[in-house]
Formats: sequence, C-alpha cells, structure tokens
Amino acid sequence: MKVFYLYTNNRNGGFGVLGKGIQRMFENSKFFDLVGSGLKEIPKSEPDLIFTYGTPDLFDEVRELREERDWNNFKHVHYFVWESSKIPSEFVMKFHDADLLITAAEYTRKAARYAGLKNTKVWHHAVDDRFQYIDKDFENGTFVFLHHNGYEYRKGTEFVLEAFTKEFNLDEDVKLIIKARERKLSIWLTPKISPYTPEQLELKRRDVREFREKYLSIDHPQIEEIIGHVSDEEMVSINEMAHCFVFPAKGEGWGLPPFECLAMGIVPIMPKYSCFSEWFDERFMLGIKEAGYTNTEPRYTGYMFHPSVKQIRKQMRWAFEHRKELKEMGKKGSKHIHENYNWDKVHNELVDIIINYKWPRKKRMKY
Repeated sequence: MKVFYLYTNNRNGGFGVLGKGIQRMFENSKFFDLVGSGLKEIPKSEPDLIFTYGTPDLFDEVRELREERDWNNFKHVHYFVWESSKIPSEFVMKFHDADLLITAAEYTRKAARYAGLKNTKVWHHAVDDRFQYIDKDFENGTFVFLHHNGYEYRKGTEFVLEAFTKEFNLDEDVKLIIKARERKLSIWLTPKISPYTPEQLELKRRDVREFREKYLSIDHPQIEEIIGHVSDEEMVSINEMAHCFVFPAKGEGWGLPPFECLAMGIVPIMPKYSCFSEWFDERFMLGIKEAGYTNTEPRYTGYMFHPSVKQIRKQMRWAFEHRKELKEMGKKGSKHIHENYNWDKVHNELVDIIINYKWPRKKRMKY
C-alpha cells in the first residue's frame, strides 16, 4: 500500500517526537510503501493512502493536494490526540472529512463519539529505541525527582512545587529538577523585570543562561531548573539524572514524558485518569487520583482534572523512602513498556485497523 505521510513537525514537542517515530515505522514497514513525507516530497502519482498526524490544519493541505493534483481515489487517515474532555467544534468540522479517524486512547475516542465522530478507532503510541533501561545507583547520594515541560498550563508544575516544598525538609538529601522549554511561562513565579538595570541588561545580552540563573531562577536550594529547548539526546541525558518522575498533568492526549521515563526504568508518579488510564499500571507506576475538575474554557474546551496534592506528597515520600522497591518497579516497568508498546507491535496493530476497516463512501465536505 503506497502511503504519503504528513505530520505536524513541532521540533520540540510531542507531535515532533511521535511524528518522526511514525515516519520511521512507515519506512521500515513491509506492508506500507512510504512514497513521500512532507510537502517537499509529494509523490508524482496518487498514493493509496494519505496518513496525517497532528493538528487540523493538515486537512487543508490534504484538500489542496486533492484539488491541485486531481487526486480522487486515495483514502485519508488522520491520527489525532486531544487533552480535555471535549473536542473543539472547529476540529470536529474538519475531522468529518477523513475516511478514517484514529486516536491514541479510549478516553479521546469517547470524546469523539460524543462529538458525532462515531467511527473513530484507537491506536496506541510506541516508545523510541533511545529510551532504554538505565541501571543506576538508588541507595547512595541525592535522590532526584524530575518534572518535564515545567510551567506549561496542563503539566501541573504548581502541584509539583507545592507537594515537594511541603513534604521535604531542607536537611533531607533530595532534589527536584524542573525541565521547562521557556522561562516566560513561569511569570507567576518570577515576575518580569522592568526596567532592567544597566548591569542586568548587559548580562542578558552577554549570557542569557547566566542571566536566567541569577535573576529568574527559583530561590530554593533543593530545586534546579533546566530552561530551554534541547535535543533528543540531551533529553535522554536529563532523564538519566532522575530516580523518579513526577507528572501530575491536568490533561494529556497520551502522556509521552512519563511513558518515555518508565521505558528507561524511571517510575512515574502520574494520574490514573483521562488518557493516562489507557496505559496506567499500578505494578510499575505510582498513581494520583483526581481531587476534582478544572473548567478549562476557553483555552481548552470542556474540563480537565485537578490532581490531589496530598497524594502527590504521599507518593513522593514513598518513592524517597522505598528506593529498592522503586528500582525494581522501574526495571519491570521498562520491560513492560518495551514489550507492549514497541514499533513492531504498534505497526501490526495499525495494519489490522487498515485491513479490517469498512471504508465509507461519502461526499467530501467543503470548508
């Protein structure tokens, strides 16, 4: 089957990470024949399938290909994720034009059905090979908690900070690392400096990293921040520092950060609810229950969940005091992830969906 592939190429986000993984899956497939990827590699002849992954603007690109090249026979499969309880109406309008919709979790499929997208199928994520088990010392030295995508609205950084600072005393050998993409998202913690002094302005021009550490970092001896975009290899190195991952997100489409950390043997403290429930397993993960709901309109339609800070504290304390058990959980969890969510297995699941799907005959929507 000839496939042309388009995805939202967000270099430093989940779309980019998974998008590249899907492309490699197509490249290595014996069932799919990848004839192009991206608008710079449009095939000369019409493919059997156009597979898109990411944001709804990809539907505009598919429509333009159909109109400009007079392609009328291909099937359009769109893979999407969403983070809240309700899919936006403008997304739904475009999603109706796909021949097949697939999504990462049952939670999102139910939201799609509620929106009238009744034929949505579930296709799970896979973990990349670079996230391999790391055998590290859990008994000696500083115990390190790690949190990713700090200060972004959905990630629950405020709950991590509250739990950590309330639970641990300064004389305990423990540390929290917060990896964040951008400093400006933490403006509620470190107010904007205005106006700059001449010394501050000179330092900012000369060395942005030093400026951030001196004037914008959290003033806590047990908390370290890593600010800025990093490469895939650097992200793996950051994960290697941690003994436990803390991720009390309000809502996710799948949850790549804790998923990738567990693949490396780093037990995540994570929610049991929403999309996480698709792969949460208490044998290898420390769960957080919801303490209510958060109205996320208009930024995100519907609602998300409010995690329990009390439970985050409890699970962080347990991890800190049960290091031997935590290490064993991580070792087994890494094996579980690699056995059940590898690209070969996920590839075969997609092939089954494509082969067994009853392709509809329908009139194309006009935007």
